[in-house]
Amino acid sequence: MPSASLRGWTAHRSTYVRSWPRPTRSPTSSRFHARNAVLDVTGALVASQHWFAQILEGSGGSIDTPMTSISRDRRHRDVQILVYEDIKERQFPDWTLAYNGSAHFVDGLIEVLAVRTGATPVPYHLHRLMQGIAEFTRRLH
Repeated sequence: MPSASLRGWTAHRSTYVRSWPRPTRSPTSSRFHARNAVLDVTGALVASQHWFAQILEGSGGSIDTPMTSISRDRRHRDVQILVYEDIKERQFPDWTLAYNGSAHFVDGLIEVLAVRTGATPVPYHLHRLMQGIAEFTRRLH
């Protein structure tokens, strides 16, 4: 399990959203878990009826590999990176499917960021999404 503290490392967090035509299978795969474990990438994702949001965390440029894969994958449409930031400590030290369902609340958290009119997400809405994902994750453990 990766360390929660990344002091002494350059670490990054990427948060993105995209439209989500409900697939027939779960948004997680053992293949991606294995690759992320090798890369020391952790994070959390939420999938609702119409939207998908994911947070990736890792040391150095480790999150660039999955983000490049996501951007090349034709199943991933309308991907919007909301923030790519330096972090001192992981908020999600394990890999978590925080929510996979059809709650209107989750749709609302993501949709307000995905369909915004400005180029930069409103910090309040970004904070609500991050807090929502963190709360779902806490409830799982």
